[in-house]
Amino acid sequence: AEEVWQALAGAADDKPIETSVHAAGFPAPLALSPDADLVARWDRLFEVREEVLKAIEIQRATGRIGNSLEAEIVLEGPEELARFLAPFTAEMPAVFIVSRAGVGAAGDEAHASERIPGLRIGVRRAPGTKCERCWNVSTEVGAAADFPTLCERCVPTVRALLMARGAGA
Repeated sequence: AEEVWQALAGAADDKPIETSVHAAGFPAPLALSPDADLVARWDRLFEVREEVLKAIEIQRATGRIGNSLEAEIVLEGPEELARFLAPFTAEMPAVFIVSRAGVGAAGDEAHASERIPGLRIGVRRAPGTKCERCWNVSTEVGAAADFPTLCERCVPTVRALLMARGAGA
């Protein structure tokens, strides 16, 4: 962090910059109007997350998965809950710290939530291979011949980093 801070010191001609990142204060928060609906939606999603983590821990205890990134999660629930969850599908893997997640049929061995009525959580081993960079499991690991051990998310990132360093890709 200190090296980055020192590099930024040369770019901050318009403002004085502290000599060390450890001496600098935090920036003032943005003046945003509170969005109660947004907070309520994320609170509800984190309530679902707590239930997902319980279901993952049960599968870890049985030895079916090792860590949460080896998991694929399928959430099933009443129509209203499924409608609520659907827009979060893209964020679910990051929120739940799993390789794959979605809404659908959770399966016969699904964990039934005691806290959220009707929520069933299917936890199974994610299909694919573990990416050596991010540790997510993906069926796309190896699809890029120049990076055979990386997933579809990491390949463009590594290529961009190599290009930025002038190494080419």
